Amino acid sequence: MTLPSSLGFSSDCPITFTPQSYSQGVAALDPACQTSIFYPAYKVVSILYSPPGNQSFQGYTDTTTNGTITTVGNSFTEATELYFTTGIPGILEETGSTGYAVTSSNSYAFTETFSDALGIQTNDNNSSTYNAGGSNADNHNLDEFVIWLNPQVSVITNAGSLVGYNMSPQPTDGVSGLVADTLTIPAITMEAAPGSITQTNPSGISSVPISSLQPQAVGSPVDGVQPTMPGLAAICKNQSYYPDNCNLTAAQSGDPNGQCGCTPSDFVAILQTDPLLNYNGTTYTANPYPGTTSPLETDASGASVCDQNPVPSTADCRYVIVPIEAGSNTPQFVPLSGSAGYTYQQSDSTSTSEALGESSSYNVGISYATGPAFASLKTSDTWTWTDSESIGNSTTQGNTMTVTLKTTTAGCEENVNIYEDTLYHTFAFQVPTGYTGC
Repeated sequence: MTLPSSLGFSSDCPITFTPQSYSQGVAALDPACQTSIFYPAYKVVSILYSPPGNQSFQGYTDTTTNGTITTVGNSFTEATELYFTTGIPGILEETGSTGYAVTSSNSYAFTETFSDALGIQTNDNNSSTYNAGGSNADNHNLDEFVIWLNPQVSVITNAGSLVGYNMSPQPTDGVSGLVADTLTIPAITMEAAPGSITQTNPSGISSVPISSLQPQAVGSPVDGVQPTMPGLAAICKNQSYYPDNCNLTAAQSGDPNGQCGCTPSDFVAILQTDPLLNYNGTTYTANPYPGTTSPLETDASGASVCDQNPVPSTADCRYVIVPIEAGSNTPQFVPLSGSAGYTYQQSDSTSTSEALGESSSYNVGISYATGPAFASLKTSDTWTWTDSESIGNSTTQGNTMTVTLKTTTAGCEENVNIYEDTLYHTFAFQVPTGYTGC
């Protein structure tokens, strides 16, 4: 088929997909068109906020949930017509449109859509390493980042003008299909002085598990060679995959090479995508907001604006309430009560669907680039991702997450307010003040 110009492609540059090329995210281009390939180092595709309760967790369900609306337009000096055409098999689906009410600022953006991602969830509240005291606090040091490590963007130009792009995982040697390389990493391991494990890890050394830093095995060995995709160390400035430089024991004894050459400075941009972590990129330390603080207090437009339903379309509201019912400005709440555990499939379907006027951008390195569009990057070795805020879904299908609240502490009973991150469409939480039972 030939994609129409209404989808962001110039009629001077028809792009035809065969069934095979479409599944691989490769276009059969008009001879006048050229393609440039970029491998941005990573993309933060989600943040899963740690819920209160020392056995609690949240994560993706078997339903479809839309993630952030993203554009690559800010990476180029001229890029007014860009459109997403392929998805990430297995984790993120393709979408034919943003899936949200759109504005002119994101009409050519793409929406990351999670599907069949049951394995992506917070899992550190019951960890003897990360939560050794069994605290029930809503601890943002335990927030989890879902990081995509092998994005590929194919930028299409005609006579030097940018007319479109498609996006997919990078091909992997020895693997016939395209596979998304995603890792879920807790904030505490990327911090320089990571909270409860400071006693065994000296300040200044991160503690990402070596299994996450090293290359990730995928598929079956081919002629005795195991295909691999990047580990988290691939994003590090001085990364090394040599076994002698990937040893957590060495890192704990003060050897910075123990983290495969990674240092906390390599993880600053990731950690700063979480406002509730309040991460200082100069001192490499977190000062997370307590769980008793409403996420709305961190919003640029303020809690008095962002607790409305709907919020003003021009507002900068990273977090909004999940209303208890349509039209209400009272947050939905769920109980944390004892060890039995309660599981909720929470939806934002009671929120008024709208696109907001604000976005968040962050820069990453480029591991590979080729083609004529390379010269039009604002900074030759930097790629910019821009994620836009939006509330709800433009259809009747809301975004849905599973939340399980559970504790081993007898007498711990409290109602937990639910808020939504308008970039990633995951839920954040607030617990009551002045209550000591948990």
